[in-house]
Amino acid sequence: MNRTIVSGISSVATFLIIASFSERSALAENDSSADAREPVNTVTVSPLPLVFNRELDIEYERAVSDDFSLFAAPSLVVGTTTSCTCSYYGAGVTAGARFFPGRAPSGVFLGAFGTLLYASASIGSPSVSGTGLAFETGGMLGYTFIIARRLDLSLGAGAAYAQEKVTLATPEAEMTVGANGVIPVLRLALGVAF
Repeated sequence: MNRTIVSGISSVATFLIIASFSERSALAENDSSADAREPVNTVTVSPLPLVFNRELDIEYERAVSDDFSLFAAPSLVVGTTTSCTCSYYGAGVTAGARFFPGRAPSGVFLGAFGTLLYASASIGSPSVSGTGLAFETGGMLGYTFIIARRLDLSLGAGAAYAQEKVTLATPEAEMTVGANGVIPVLRLALGVAF
Protein backbone atom coordinates (compact mmCIF):
# COMPACT_ATOMS: atom_id res chain seq x y z
CA MET A 1 0.00 0.00 0.00
CA ASN A 2 2.83 2.46 0.83
CA ARG A 3 4.42 1.79 -2.57
CA THR A 4 1.10 2.69 -4.27
CA ILE A 5 0.85 5.96 -2.32
CA VAL A 6 4.45 6.90 -3.14
CA SER A 7 3.86 6.06 -6.81
CA GLY A 8 0.72 8.21 -6.86
CA ILE A 9 2.46 11.15 -5.19
CA SER A 10 5.38 10.80 -7.61
CA SER A 11 3.01 10.87 -10.60
CA VAL A 12 1.22 13.98 -9.31
CA ALA A 13 4.54 15.73 -8.57
CA THR A 14 5.83 14.93 -12.08
CA PHE A 15 2.64 16.31 -13.64
CA LEU A 16 2.85 19.50 -11.57
CA ILE A 17 6.51 20.08 -12.45
CA ILE A 18 5.78 19.67 -16.17
CA ALA A 19 2.73 21.95 -15.88
CA SER A 20 4.79 24.59 -14.07
CA PHE A 21 7.56 24.59 -16.71
CA SER A 22 5.10 24.65 -19.62
CA GLU A 23 3.24 27.55 -17.97
CA ARG A 24 6.51 29.50 -17.58
CA SER A 25 7.49 28.91 -21.23
CA ALA A 26 4.04 30.00 -22.42
CA LEU A 27 4.38 33.18 -20.33
CA ALA A 28 7.82 33.89 -21.79
CA GLU A 29 6.37 33.70 -25.33
CA ASN A 30 3.47 36.05 -24.53
CA ASP A 31 5.30 38.36 -22.12
CA SER A 32 4.32 41.47 -24.08
CA SER A 33 0.58 41.05 -23.47
CA ALA A 34 -1.16 42.62 -20.48
CA ASP A 35 -2.77 39.27 -19.62
CA ALA A 36 0.66 37.70 -19.00
CA ARG A 37 0.95 39.43 -15.61
CA GLU A 38 2.15 37.07 -12.89
CA PRO A 39 -0.04 36.89 -9.76
CA VAL A 40 1.29 38.63 -6.65
CA ASN A 41 -1.30 37.39 -4.11
CA THR A 42 -2.26 33.92 -2.94
CA VAL A 43 -4.86 32.57 -0.52
CA THR A 44 -4.31 28.96 0.57
CA VAL A 45 -5.64 26.36 2.99
CA SER A 46 -3.34 23.75 4.56
CA PRO A 47 -4.96 20.31 4.89
CA LEU A 48 -2.05 18.67 6.81
CA PRO A 49 -2.57 20.62 10.06
CA LEU A 50 -6.31 20.03 9.71
CA VAL A 51 -5.89 16.26 9.43
CA PHE A 52 -3.12 15.74 11.99
CA ASN A 53 -3.67 18.53 14.55
CA ARG A 54 -7.29 19.57 13.97
CA GLU A 55 -5.92 23.01 13.12
CA LEU A 56 -7.42 25.24 10.42
CA ASP A 57 -5.00 27.68 8.76
CA ILE A 58 -6.03 30.07 5.99
CA GLU A 59 -2.99 31.92 4.65
CA TYR A 60 -2.76 35.16 2.68
CA GLU A 61 0.57 35.80 0.92
CA ARG A 62 1.65 38.87 -1.03
CA ALA A 63 4.78 39.38 -3.10
CA VAL A 64 6.28 42.69 -1.91
CA SER A 65 9.18 42.61 -4.41
CA ASP A 66 10.44 40.35 -7.18
CA ASP A 67 12.02 37.94 -4.71
CA PHE A 68 10.27 38.45 -1.34
CA SER A 69 6.78 37.79 -0.04
CA LEU A 70 5.09 38.31 3.32
CA PHE A 71 2.34 36.10 4.67
CA ALA A 72 -0.13 35.85 7.56
CA ALA A 73 -2.42 33.01 8.57
CA PRO A 74 -4.98 33.04 11.36
CA SER A 75 -5.21 29.65 13.09
CA LEU A 76 -7.95 27.86 14.99
CA VAL A 77 -7.31 24.57 16.86
CA VAL A 78 -10.20 22.48 18.20
CA GLY A 79 -10.15 18.88 19.35
CA THR A 80 -8.59 16.36 21.66
CA THR A 81 -4.86 15.82 22.00
CA THR A 82 -3.12 12.55 21.24
CA SER A 83 -1.06 12.74 24.45
CA CYS A 84 -4.11 12.39 26.73
CA THR A 85 -7.89 12.53 26.60
CA CYS A 86 -7.84 16.31 26.98
CA SER A 87 -9.96 18.79 25.09
CA TYR A 88 -7.64 21.35 23.50
CA TYR A 89 -8.59 24.71 21.97
CA GLY A 90 -6.50 27.52 20.56
CA ALA A 91 -6.62 30.64 18.42
CA GLY A 92 -3.73 32.65 17.04
CA VAL A 93 -1.79 33.85 14.04
CA THR A 94 1.25 32.79 12.04
CA ALA A 95 3.26 35.40 10.12
CA GLY A 96 6.48 35.32 8.15
CA ALA A 97 8.48 36.02 5.02
CA ARG A 98 9.70 33.95 2.07
CA PHE A 99 12.69 34.53 -0.21
CA PHE A 100 12.25 33.35 -3.82
CA PRO A 101 15.44 33.24 -5.95
CA GLY A 102 13.17 33.43 -9.03
CA ARG A 103 10.03 35.54 -8.88
CA ALA A 104 7.74 35.68 -5.84
CA PRO A 105 5.33 34.07 -5.05
CA SER A 106 6.21 31.05 -7.22
CA GLY A 107 9.16 28.69 -7.45
CA VAL A 108 11.71 27.59 -4.86
CA PHE A 109 11.51 29.46 -1.55
CA LEU A 110 13.29 29.71 1.78
CA GLY A 111 11.03 31.00 4.52
CA ALA A 112 10.96 31.99 8.17
CA PHE A 113 7.85 32.16 10.34
CA GLY A 114 6.54 32.72 13.83
CA THR A 115 3.29 31.66 15.47
CA LEU A 116 1.57 33.05 18.55
CA LEU A 117 -1.39 31.09 19.92
CA TYR A 118 -3.65 31.37 22.96
CA ALA A 119 -4.38 27.80 24.07
CA SER A 120 -6.81 26.25 26.53
CA ALA A 121 -7.08 22.62 27.65
CA SER A 122 -9.44 20.73 29.95
CA ILE A 123 -9.74 17.17 31.24
CA GLY A 124 -12.11 15.05 33.28
CA SER A 125 -15.43 15.42 34.99
CA PRO A 126 -15.57 17.68 36.92
CA SER A 127 -13.43 19.51 34.47
CA VAL A 128 -9.91 20.68 35.32
CA SER A 129 -8.67 23.32 32.91
CA GLY A 130 -5.68 25.49 32.14
CA THR A 131 -4.67 28.15 29.66
CA GLY A 132 -1.40 29.30 28.21
CA LEU A 133 0.32 31.30 25.54
CA ALA A 134 2.03 29.13 22.91
CA PHE A 135 4.63 30.15 20.35
CA GLU A 136 6.53 28.53 17.53
CA THR A 137 9.32 29.86 15.33
CA GLY A 138 11.10 28.15 12.47
CA GLY A 139 12.19 27.92 8.89
CA MET A 140 11.23 26.02 5.77
CA LEU A 141 12.48 25.16 2.29
CA GLY A 142 9.82 24.57 -0.35
CA TYR A 143 8.38 25.09 -3.79
CA THR A 144 5.21 26.92 -4.86
CA PHE A 145 3.57 26.00 -8.16
CA ILE A 146 1.32 28.64 -9.74
CA ILE A 147 -0.67 26.72 -12.34
CA ALA A 148 -2.52 28.57 -15.13
CA ARG A 149 -1.96 31.84 -13.19
CA ARG A 150 -4.85 30.88 -10.86
CA LEU A 151 -4.14 27.71 -8.90
CA ASP A 152 -1.59 27.55 -6.09
CA LEU A 153 0.06 24.36 -4.82
CA SER A 154 2.81 24.85 -2.26
CA LEU A 155 4.99 22.11 -0.74
CA GLY A 156 7.72 22.42 1.87
CA ALA A 157 9.57 20.95 4.83
CA GLY A 158 11.46 22.47 7.72
CA ALA A 159 11.82 22.61 11.47
CA ALA A 160 10.52 24.81 14.27
CA TYR A 161 11.07 25.36 17.96
CA ALA A 162 7.72 25.08 19.73
CA GLN A 163 6.74 26.07 23.25
CA GLU A 164 3.08 25.05 23.33
CA LYS A 165 2.46 24.03 26.94
CA VAL A 166 -0.75 24.18 28.90
CA THR A 167 -0.43 22.86 32.46
CA LEU A 168 -3.38 21.06 34.08
CA ALA A 169 -3.33 20.40 37.82
CA THR A 170 -5.56 17.39 38.55
CA PRO A 171 -6.02 15.93 42.05
CA GLU A 172 -3.81 13.00 40.99
CA ALA A 173 -0.95 14.90 39.32
CA GLU A 174 0.12 17.89 37.28
CA MET A 175 0.04 17.32 33.52
CA THR A 176 1.44 19.35 30.62
CA VAL A 177 -0.32 19.27 27.25
CA GLY A 178 1.27 20.45 23.98
CA ALA A 179 4.54 20.32 22.05
CA ASN A 180 7.81 21.51 23.56
CA GLY A 181 11.13 21.57 21.69
CA VAL A 182 12.18 21.14 18.07
CA ILE A 183 9.46 19.72 15.82
CA PRO A 184 9.29 18.92 12.09
CA VAL A 185 7.12 21.18 9.95
CA LEU A 186 5.54 20.08 6.65
CA ARG A 187 3.68 22.26 4.16
CA LEU A 188 0.99 21.25 1.72
CA ALA A 189 -1.11 24.26 0.80
CA LEU A 190 -3.80 24.51 -1.88
CA GLY A 191 -5.50 27.67 -3.03
CA VAL A 192 -5.84 30.46 -5.55
CA ALA A 193 -3.44 33.03 -6.97
CA PHE A 194 -4.42 36.46 -8.27
